[in-house]
Amino acid sequence: MTTRHIVDDAIWFWERGRLIYNAVLIVPVAITVVSQSDYWGSDVYIWIGIGALIANVLYCAAYPIDLLLQHSSWRASWLEFRWVFWLLGTILALLLTIEFASALWI
Repeated sequence: MTTRHIVDDAIWFWERGRLIYNAVLIVPVAITVVSQSDYWGSDVYIWIGIGALIANVLYCAAYPIDLLLQHSSWRASWLEFRWVFWLLGTILALLLTIEFASALWI
């Protein structure tokens, strides 16, 4: 495998996953916005934007791990099971998002 192929593979996998990741994280934020918007000031929307930025920066942490493992002897196993790590990371991010969104209106 060439480095270019490995990088292309990582981008293809993680950026498709980012679409689902962001869609999953939007749900608790949207529910909070709809249910609690009467009680908020405009500064809450700034915090939502900051939270979205942080979530997407942290999502990028997967790239160095993916590239390292794809260059290792564990490449075949990693490619077979990296969706599990994506799923666990998305669940963790969802739990943190629910906590963050609920903290905005308590």
